Amino acid sequence: EKERSFQQSLLNAQRVAEQALINTEFQMAILRKNHLVDSGAKGFYYFIAGLTNAYCGGTVSTPNNYVEQETPQEHNHFETSEPIYRYCSEFIIKEATISHQTLREILAPKGDSLVIAGNEKQIKIHIHTNEPQEILSLLSEFGKMTYQKVDDMRLQYDVTKNPRANIAIVTDSIADLPEDFLLEHQVHVLPMNILAGEENFLDKLTVGPTLIQQKLTQRLKMSTAQPTIRTVDALLSFLENKYQHVLVIAVSAELSGTYQLIKQRVKALDLSPEWIRVIDSKLNSVAQGLLVKQAVELVETGKPFDEVTQKIEQLIAQTFIYVAVADLAPMVESGRIPRILGRLAQKLSLYPIVSLDRNGEGKLIGVSFSQKQSMKKIIKKVAKLQLKELAITHVSSERDAKLWQKELEAKIGGSSYLVDSSAAIAISAGLSSVAVAGIKKEETI
Repeated sequence: EKERSFQQSLLNAQRVAEQALINTEFQMAILRKNHLVDSGAKGFYYFIAGLTNAYCGGTVSTPNNYVEQETPQEHNHFETSEPIYRYCSEFIIKEATISHQTLREILAPKGDSLVIAGNEKQIKIHIHTNEPQEILSLLSEFGKMTYQKVDDMRLQYDVTKNPRANIAIVTDSIADLPEDFLLEHQVHVLPMNILAGEENFLDKLTVGPTLIQQKLTQRLKMSTAQPTIRTVDALLSFLENKYQHVLVIAVSAELSGTYQLIKQRVKALDLSPEWIRVIDSKLNSVAQGLLVKQAVELVETGKPFDEVTQKIEQLIAQTFIYVAVADLAPMVESGRIPRILGRLAQKLSLYPIVSLDRNGEGKLIGVSFSQKQSMKKIIKKVAKLQLKELAITHVSSERDAKLWQKELEAKIGGSSYLVDSSAAIAISAGLSSVAVAGIKKEETI
């Protein structure tokens, strides 16, 4: 409308894109430090220039003020500096009710490398932060969250600079383990997707116990979904040149499609079975976590890949979990307990004790008239076993869980850890549920 010329408009747009590309050198610390422009922006600029020159005539031009080196320097590996903040986070919100400037003022104290782009319809936010959950909570007040991605830069840096072992251990976020343990031992975790109404979250990254308690208290319909193909492929790509072998320990295939998804991606990417193995743990929650912990210990003591894999497969049969459910409704609604049986139990005010069978499918193993009574039964059952390891998890019930932990330790002599449950378990077991898991010692003849 201004130029009355499509050709001139394209040339004007190319000049604006060129300046935007040059500006990217100053938008992130690492680009500033190395005097580089953003590679994705550069690629997109060449697309724009190619289209413009094809229409207007001419050749693709190199951006002004940015000259390629005639002989590129060779780098076998691009060394990055130690991250100040742990997580590289990206979010997209639609129908935003906040200006870019105000958003920048709110987010700037929460991290660095902050980039905000878009318009009133859609805003994309990139930030390095230690609290992606807090960032998401802030952003959700100003628009509809449509996308989120969180990468653990601290873990990636540690693996690149100082790997603990030549075998990578991978699991999904349903495995309940302390966060410090996961980082210290360089365990790679695929986040499950948590769906709450129209919102989507990444388990243990952008949703934690507080938010889950809030959503469950509001009786929002919640469900879980397996990690995305893109997430799985990105992790496998990262691991490929950094480890001699990879062992994946997935949540029970009877409870999630995660195991099958990873197997499919391994096949699609034509990855060698000598390099990567995927195990169906037939477990979940803190029981799956204990199995992962055992794998880490085997790897860090230098056991060969085949021996580690074989040992973990053997330990599956020795591992158990008992869950004292405090609210039956989520298990009935999710179908983990037959609806008729569940409704009857609710009417009679019964509290179920839930476990997993040998195939990794949920099963009801007992009922009580209170959760306290259920825990007494679990403790009595566990105290009779000869245990290699024991751990406890809970859903927003830390005080009660600590009391049960103390009682268990008095009877069996100790436990490995107490940890908050994953959002996936919280959804199926409900608020205030407590789970006890252990690995039985091998029977000797």
